[in-house]
Amino acid sequence: MSIANKLISAVSAPAGSNRQCWLLIIVLSAISPLATGGGNPIYLRAQHITVDQRTGLSTYQGKVRLKRGEFSFVADKAIVKQRNSGIDTIRAFGNPVIVRKRNPRKNTLTTVNGLRLLYLAKPNRVTVTGKVAVRQGNDVIKSAKVTYHIDDDTIVAEGLNRSTRVKAVFQIKRLATQTSPPQGIQK
Repeated sequence: MSIANKLISAVSAPAGSNRQCWLLIIVLSAISPLATGGGNPIYLRAQHITVDQRTGLSTYQGKVRLKRGEFSFVADKAIVKQRNSGIDTIRAFGNPVIVRKRNPRKNTLTTVNGLRLLYLAKPNRVTVTGKVAVRQGNDVIKSAKVTYHIDDDTIVAEGLNRSTRVKAVFQIKRLATQTSPPQGIQK
């Protein structure tokens, strides 16, 4: 049964808890077509989903959650464009949109907040705009636009013009073995 037919079945289902159960089944059955290539599958959840199989566009509204491996985001609304049976792009909007990427090797969590998001499934890159703040531990970057290359954990922050500059605060970590000042420096 196609996703569109499941949506029609759910809408015609009786109101109440049975209807909510049907909507949950629709959301869960929509997960498998969202898998992409050889990478991790993309899981999306929302309170309301509209799928247009003719155009390949899906709209997710209300507490939208996306997860792909260690990468995730939350938003108020997301518009998903599919191509060749997989996700091509996702545009998300929120106040704010919150992106999280955990790096288990480095034991770090990178968080990016903004108003708008463009996610490209291939090359696994996200661009966040609108009052963007990036945090990793105590380090903070603020700018108008941030492009986050998810696979290699690279962030590119940009200002909009010469008057809007990128601002960053980086905390310097003192090494545990550095208990006394370097030789030649008095306390």
